[in-house]
Amino acid sequence: MADFLAMADEIGSVYLSLPQYRGRLKMSKPIPPQLATKEMLEEMIAEVYTTHEVMMDDIYRRLYEIYYPIDSRIGWIHKFVENIKERLTKSVILWRD
Repeated sequence: MADFLAMADEIGSVYLSLPQYRGRLKMSKPIPPQLATKEMLEEMIAEVYTTHEVMMDDIYRRLYEIYYPIDSRIGWIHKFVENIKERLTKSVILWRD
């Protein structure tokens, strides 16, 4: 146990490993947190909003290019089918009389 504690002191870590794996399992020291100024935070927030706006613009552009033309064609087909149904209904009613 003393060997493990000595090895932990050498590495500078609380993580212990078997002596035969000492060279393979090196733990890196944690990176201290980076302090950010108010200006840096405002810049990061502005970047997020800009990215969001660009993403939404791209989504709306795709809607206008793909979805809305298809939707208008489907609407036209729906009106056409309704018109045919009306005409057939009138024809059947006239034919019965």
